[in-house]
Amino acid sequence: PVIQMGSFRTKTIDDEFDVCSWYTQHRLPAIARLSGCIAARTMLCAAGWAKFSVLYEFTSLEDRRKSKLPCQDNKEKDLKS
Repeated sequence: PVIQMGSFRTKTIDDEFDVCSWYTQHRLPAIARLSGCIAARTMLCAAGWAKFSVLYEFTSLEDRRKSKLPCQDNKEKDLKS
Protein backbone atom coordinates (compact mmCIF):
# COMPACT_ATOMS: atom_id res chain seq x y z
CA PRO A 1 0.00 0.00 0.00
CA VAL A 2 0.92 3.66 -0.43
CA ILE A 3 -0.30 6.66 1.55
CA GLN A 4 -0.73 10.33 0.80
CA MET A 5 -0.86 12.62 3.80
CA GLY A 6 -1.63 16.29 4.18
CA SER A 7 -2.45 18.75 6.92
CA PHE A 8 -4.45 21.90 7.39
CA ARG A 9 -5.72 24.42 9.89
CA THR A 10 -8.36 27.12 9.67
CA LYS A 11 -8.46 30.74 10.77
CA THR A 12 -11.82 30.66 12.57
CA ILE A 13 -13.97 28.11 14.36
CA ASP A 14 -16.70 28.68 11.76
CA ASP A 15 -14.24 27.81 8.99
CA GLU A 16 -13.23 24.73 10.95
CA PHE A 17 -16.83 23.50 11.10
CA ASP A 18 -17.34 24.18 7.38
CA VAL A 19 -14.15 22.44 6.28
CA CYS A 20 -14.66 19.44 8.56
CA SER A 21 -18.25 19.10 7.39
CA TRP A 22 -17.16 19.24 3.73
CA TYR A 23 -14.46 16.61 4.30
CA THR A 24 -16.84 14.30 6.15
CA GLN A 25 -19.83 14.64 3.84
CA HIS A 26 -18.21 15.10 0.42
CA ARG A 27 -14.45 14.83 0.05
CA LEU A 28 -13.74 11.60 1.95
CA PRO A 29 -16.63 9.65 0.37
CA ALA A 30 -15.51 10.84 -3.10
CA ILE A 31 -11.94 9.70 -2.42
CA ALA A 32 -13.12 6.36 -0.98
CA ARG A 33 -14.96 5.60 -4.25
CA LEU A 34 -11.77 5.87 -6.32
CA SER A 35 -10.36 2.69 -7.79
CA GLY A 36 -7.55 1.36 -5.62
CA CYS A 37 -8.50 3.39 -2.53
CA ILE A 38 -8.27 1.42 0.70
CA ALA A 39 -9.22 4.22 3.10
CA ALA A 40 -9.58 7.97 3.46
CA ARG A 41 -9.71 9.67 6.84
CA THR A 42 -9.06 12.87 8.74
CA MET A 43 -7.29 12.98 12.08
CA LEU A 44 -7.09 15.57 14.83
CA CYS A 45 -3.50 16.53 15.69
CA ALA A 46 -2.40 16.52 19.32
CA ALA A 47 0.45 19.02 18.82
CA GLY A 48 2.02 21.18 16.12
CA TRP A 49 0.90 23.97 13.82
CA ALA A 50 -1.72 21.96 11.94
CA LYS A 51 -4.90 21.03 13.73
CA PHE A 52 -5.98 18.37 11.23
CA SER A 53 -4.30 15.74 9.13
CA VAL A 54 -5.72 13.98 6.08
CA LEU A 55 -4.69 10.45 5.08
CA TYR A 56 -5.46 8.66 1.82
CA GLU A 57 -4.37 5.04 1.44
CA PHE A 58 -4.19 3.27 -1.93
CA THR A 59 -3.35 -0.29 -2.94
CA SER A 60 -0.25 0.84 -4.87
CA LEU A 61 1.58 3.90 -6.14
CA GLU A 62 0.42 3.02 -9.64
CA ASP A 63 -3.23 2.98 -8.52
CA ARG A 64 -2.77 6.34 -6.77
CA ARG A 65 -1.25 7.87 -9.90
CA LYS A 66 -4.10 6.52 -12.05
CA SER A 67 -6.75 7.90 -9.67
CA LYS A 68 -7.84 11.43 -10.36
CA LEU A 69 -8.53 13.06 -7.01
CA PRO A 70 -11.64 15.23 -6.86
CA CYS A 71 -10.86 18.94 -7.14
CA GLN A 72 -10.44 20.75 -3.83
CA ASP A 73 -11.09 24.17 -5.32
CA ASN A 74 -14.51 23.31 -6.68
CA LYS A 75 -16.68 21.57 -4.10
CA GLU A 76 -19.44 21.16 -6.69
CA LYS A 77 -17.42 18.48 -8.50
CA ASP A 78 -17.31 16.38 -5.33
CA LEU A 79 -21.01 16.94 -4.71
CA LYS A 80 -21.86 15.49 -8.11
CA SER A 81 -19.65 12.39 -7.63
